[in-house]
Amino acid sequence: MLTGLVIAEIALNDDKNLAVQMLFAAAALALSVWAINWGDAPGRKAVRAFAVALFAFECFYIYFSLFGDLQNTAGFLLGAGALLLIVAFALRRLTQKAPPPAVSVEPS
Repeated sequence: MLTGLVIAEIALNDDKNLAVQMLFAAAALALSVWAINWGDAPGRKAVRAFAVALFAFECFYIYFSLFGDLQNTAGFLLGAGALLLIVAFALRRLTQKAPPPAVSVEPS
């Protein structure tokens, strides 16, 4: 059942309806928490390990679904800021006046 839920969620990933995606993600999180508790019984360690992996996958899925565009924007702004900083330092170096030549003073 957990595997089917994950497959359905991945299939819905192309859909732009974020509410449906988050509904499937919330159901998968709830089922994985239940499966973790159910997997505590002896002889069900594989179920528990799968449920923990599913819980981690769902947390990352929700994080990147909600904040993916924000991270792209932040990365773009960080790159633009770094480029402006490099250009500012380059212009400063190019427009600096050369120091006056050293004048040698001979003792009289």
